[in-house]
Amino acid sequence: MAADSGHAESVNEPIGHPTGGLPTPLAETLRYGPFHRALREAIAHRGLSLARLRAHLEQLGVQVGQSTLSYWQRGLRHPEVPRAISTVRALETVLRLPPSS
Repeated sequence: MAADSGHAESVNEPIGHPTGGLPTPLAETLRYGPFHRALREAIAHRGLSLARLRAHLEQLGVQVGQSTLSYWQRGLRHPEVPRAISTVRALETVLRLPPSS
């Protein structure tokens, strides 16, 4: 049994990954993956089309093709590290996800 740290945590919240009010299934997918499923669920939760998502990213100075986003959410391709780290961080911002989720 773990010692009480004095912090209240939701039973549905993965430890070390605050969900910021996200639905439990999305929070779990963000934590455990796979990436394409987490991206697809986050986009659906936010209610954005890929075109709108791309436009929001562009406003943040991130250039990414709509086809690339489509490939990523279907699992046909994955972001290439380290080049795509800034894009993934911008996706977290636009999709209102916790940092490093």
